[in-house]
Amino acid sequence: MTTLREDVRSLLAPTAEALRPVLNRVVFSGLPTCRGLLDVATPRIRMVEPSLSQIDLHATTTLDRLGSELAASGVTRQPQRDGSEAWSSDARTRLSAWGPPDISGANDESAVREYAVLLTRSESISDTLSIRVTSLPVQLALWCMMHTRSKRAAVDSPWIEDLIAVVVGRHDCITELRALPSELRAVVADGVGAFAASQACRWVIGRIVVEAQTTPQIIDVVLKRLESAAQLPRS
Repeated sequence: MTTLREDVRSLLAPTAEALRPVLNRVVFSGLPTCRGLLDVATPRIRMVEPSLSQIDLHATTTLDRLGSELAASGVTRQPQRDGSEAWSSDARTRLSAWGPPDISGANDESAVREYAVLLTRSESISDTLSIRVTSLPVQLALWCMMHTRSKRAAVDSPWIEDLIAVVVGRHDCITELRALPSELRAVVADGVGAFAASQACRWVIGRIVVEAQTTPQIIDVVLKRLESAAQLPRS
């Protein structure tokens, strides 16, 4: 059984097929994996379709151990400066792959990445193909962590746009965030709180929410949900 919409399964199918030999050692995340879980959003979110779909992958083993199997499947690998790898299997999809986090020193990033492969759900892509997907609340923590680490302005942050899309488009999002482990709630509360308090917040919401131009008060509705996320309990 799957909760992903047909269009989302069709988008993920070529990547899942290319990664079939290593599917039991990678977990999918990113906005494409979330879209099948969004409610009929009110207010509606402007979902811009990028020329390339960005899918994040979190491996449960070192990336080098997957190298020979990936090469045999025609997947190319290119190391990135941030410690991840860019994988490519087709012209429509950009894959960012991460190995297991360094848990020798406790920090927010290692905690979030560890939970990304622990708190997952199984999704069927076809009768013979299933993938593991990071749970939606953990994905929000990932986006907060990645935005904070990037030091990019909110107006230029794809992670902030993805976060707003899910916070607005998933009715039970705040309830689900409250069920996160305390260290992840803190990451979300800090990340969302900093954005909600920024001067760019209302402008970014206005850019993403469809009806904001004709009904400006909708921005206040979205801001209230973000503030609820920023006030998550930390213990």
